[in-house]
Amino acid sequence: MMPARFQTGGKYLSLIRLEGERSCFSNVKPESGLILLLKSTKGEALFYNYVQRFIKISMLFQTLRTNNATTMVYNFQVLTQKAEMLPHYPLIRQLSPGVTAERYDFLLDDMLAHGYRMAAVFEEADCVGISGIWVATKIYSGRYLEMDNVVVAETHRSKGIGQLLTDFVISFAQSEGCKTIMLDAYLENEKAHVFYERAGFLKRGYHFIKKL
Repeated sequence: MMPARFQTGGKYLSLIRLEGERSCFSNVKPESGLILLLKSTKGEALFYNYVQRFIKISMLFQTLRTNNATTMVYNFQVLTQKAEMLPHYPLIRQLSPGVTAERYDFLLDDMLAHGYRMAAVFEEADCVGISGIWVATKIYSGRYLEMDNVVVAETHRSKGIGQLLTDFVISFAQSEGCKTIMLDAYLENEKAHVFYERAGFLKRGYHFIKKL
């Protein structure tokens, strides 16, 4: 079965899964701008158009069903501007109900000044999942990416979007030269613990905070 053809534009990572079990990404460099087949097992095919050192990346994910014309398309983008992030406050509120729209607006100014970015998943025009992105360096980890305020819309949970978002952020971390990816999950959020352990994350300790 030949893969669907679609416009990749300039700065895209593209994945087509025919009947595979799990999405995957790669940072292998093709010798030209041609889309390159990297993997084909159990009906899963990964196509990759590499762009050296991009600021924004977008990814088209298409699930193609052999027996009908149904196609699901998710567009993944890395947002860098406040105007791009403000419309996604409803998702922030699902995760943190106590944060008002005004507070979110105020916090973004300080966060963006310190390098904050946001990975966002779109189903057509609707944003259905986000993850904050911080890239920095620590002695024990080297250059790392931290996922922050990860949330999938309540109406779109249990559809694999969280896994796709995580895979996308991992790929972005690799493109940024990161050696480690990390995140925090509340002690009581056992579902998140299971999800991230399944995704290959390890529990390494406690995160202590003290209000000032």
